Amino acid sequence: DSRGDRDRHHGLGGNPDPGTFGGDALVYDEFTYGNPCFAVAFGTKNFPLTAGFDWPDNPAPGLVIVRTQFAELIDGIGTLTQCFDPTQSLDLQEAGQAVIQDDFRSKMIEKNATAMTRECYNPIQMSTRDFSFSSFNMKEHGGIVFDSPTGPDEVLEFKFQRADAKFDALGLALDAAEQDLISPKFSDLTRLYNQARSQFNKLNIRSLDRALEDLGSLLLEVQNGTWNVTDENRPGDVQIRVENLIYRVKLLRSFLANS
Repeated sequence: DSRGDRDRHHGLGGNPDPGTFGGDALVYDEFTYGNPCFAVAFGTKNFPLTAGFDWPDNPAPGLVIVRTQFAELIDGIGTLTQCFDPTQSLDLQEAGQAVIQDDFRSKMIEKNATAMTRECYNPIQMSTRDFSFSSFNMKEHGGIVFDSPTGPDEVLEFKFQRADAKFDALGLALDAAEQDLISPKFSDLTRLYNQARSQFNKLNIRSLDRALEDLGSLLLEVQNGTWNVTDENRPGDVQIRVENLIYRVKLLRSFLANS
């Protein structure tokens, strides 16, 4: 049961073997809950990130670690890969989220577990430094009664604010990754980021379409760029955050188109 007081974070105990692997407890923010049941996976890697891969390029391009949640049935939850359909429900609070957290929360910009869904309910997950925690069948909920007279507008505002916070986090991730960027120019990335955010803030269908175009271009620049790869894998952190924002903006656009 992930429910807790709304004004405080809540979480689970430390990782299975803190004496061997180190690490912190899994902690969710005040908006992240089970849906109502949820699954948590914990994994570790026993090798330095840069020693686990062999690239032909020198310097190496950026990378991410990819993990796939298979469509397995879990008692009390069901299949974890079912997608939320925004054309069937406007209550975006019910959109399932996949959540990740590094071994050490201090490495996370949010300092706690955060939703990193891309494209679907419980998608392929991309992680950065450590395999660590993955939570499936979660949701970001503002405690809003959608069927109330003001519910739809409040849900739209809540999800806008959550996406806006993720834009803040992406800006920090970009700043952190600048030190590892070889090409393209950092200004090429920040220009697309700023354009996407400016369009996003207008919150209408046409502006969200433009924001999606800019985020898509930013994603390609990050994926096709050349980076100094370290165990911190800062470009990987940027990539998963861009992909998550694309998912969030698509949900908001669907809300506006179907409301």
